[in-house]
Amino acid sequence: MNYMNAKRNLTDRDLQALETRRKIYNTAVRLLSEKGYDNTTVDDICNASGVAKGSFYHYFKKKSDIIVQTYVDVDERISQECEALPPDTDVIEKILYAPMFQARYAVEKGLNYTTLIYKQQIDTENAFLASDKRAFISFIRKSIQEGQDKGLIRKDVSADELSKIVVSFSRGITYDWCLNDGNYDLEARMEKAMLMLLQSFLVTEES
Repeated sequence: MNYMNAKRNLTDRDLQALETRRKIYNTAVRLLSEKGYDNTTVDDICNASGVAKGSFYHYFKKKSDIIVQTYVDVDERISQECEALPPDTDVIEKILYAPMFQARYAVEKGLNYTTLIYKQQIDTENAFLASDKRAFISFIRKSIQEGQDKGLIRKDVSADELSKIVVSFSRGITYDWCLNDGNYDLEARMEKAMLMLLQSFLVTEES
């Protein structure tokens, strides 16, 4: 479904509900970044966003759902941006797009919140976080499959396995950035490292 068309069909009440949910989420992200996960309560989020506690639980079942929503946000945004890519975009550029988006998003959210996400996602019991059906992973897999179909990417390893390698690699770089207190340019490191990895995916004369 086209996001913009869907938004046009929403009623004023629907739009108000989306705005309330957005306000709660953005306020929660700010407080979690500033105070940490354990030091931020649902009451804190409600008070800062100016909503009743019942409103929070109407949109989020529990505090950890804010973390899950971050991943939903990533998938929604990357889906929209990938749809806008020109059809003739180079395959390597397509594969690289998702990890680069991840890096930009981490920088946008900030070191504190990105670090918090990595800490909490291990403890958060939600199948969506590790699902290989997420748009983020699906786009990488689809792009690799396209490269294999065109004879550009090796076929001795499946598109599914190669996509998992790319995702693991990009997560590791982002984690390392957090581990080093964000003391280097994440986007530059991501691009350099991913291009080196993706070189090993390409079909060569020797292969």
